[in-house]
Amino acid sequence: KDASVRVLYFRAKAAACQDERNRAGAEEALRSALQCCEKAKDDKENNLETQACVVRSELIILLCEQDRHAEAAKFVTACDTHARTHVNDEDGELMQAAMSAGILWALKSGNEADAVRRIQELEAVAKTAHQAGRIGGQLLNMANNSSRMGFHWAALAAAEAAVRLGQKSDDKKGFLVGSLYTVAVVTLHSGDHVTAKRKAESLLDACNDPK
Repeated sequence: KDASVRVLYFRAKAAACQDERNRAGAEEALRSALQCCEKAKDDKENNLETQACVVRSELIILLCEQDRHAEAAKFVTACDTHARTHVNDEDGELMQAAMSAGILWALKSGNEADAVRRIQELEAVAKTAHQAGRIGGQLLNMANNSSRMGFHWAALAAAEAAVRLGQKSDDKKGFLVGSLYTVAVVTLHSGDHVTAKRKAESLLDACNDPK
């Protein structure tokens, strides 16, 4: 069978295993997918190279969710290198996947400064209203997750990036309200109650703005 087809099969199998909370099965399937990408001859569009980047992103997240970030490190460099040289591929989704995985890896590794740099890099990917909405939504999730992990600097960086992207999205007011709410919540969780109150007042202003 064609290598690309085998890769898709193993990725689908990994997704099914994840749904069943079978992390060992998911990891085995993803490693098989990556092996297909690395061993087979690529086509002129470099589809296997692209698939390998996506698979590495998925492996990084899977390993980090099990606190195996040291093992995930070997996939990060290759994932970053490909994504950063193909920023616009797949409507920016390739870069989004790589940076998202890298942010989780950086946080799990205790390198909050690297996570913040990656958040800034991910924000910069958004050039269209559609991309702004998609990436902004993911940054909101990252803000909440980072806050729960105790990384308040990264949480605020992600939430504030989402606010900026929300202003570029198709649903500016709706997105802005959700983003400002998240900024207020992660600021509160950081222990800065005074600033959190001020952010909450900004949220009320946004809700009452008729525009």
